[in-house]
Amino acid sequence: MYIEGSNNQYKGLPTYLVSPVVTKSICFTFWYHMHVVGDPKLNLYVKYEVGQEKVIPVWGMEGNQGNLWNQGVVPMIYNGKSFRVSLKNCSAPCELAV
Repeated sequence: MYIEGSNNQYKGLPTYLVSPVVTKSICFTFWYHMHVVGDPKLNLYVKYEVGQEKVIPVWGMEGNQGNLWNQGVVPMIYNGKSFRVSLKNCSAPCELAV
């Protein structure tokens, strides 16, 4: 999946990539490009399907990260509860690829 961050129609609005339901341990790998004016923020969350209404932050990056694609790798251990993983881009445009 890929989200183009320079689309002016949605400038300043948060963008989300949400996974299907996960039922095993995974190593979530993604690429991001955060070379923008402003204060870009990118966060990775987990939301359990049952018994937990809130999202849990598990990774985050802020600020200009240079004019290159950076890799994010986050191991996630399955604890018997199915979950979804979501990437949220907020504050400034940034491109995402999973």
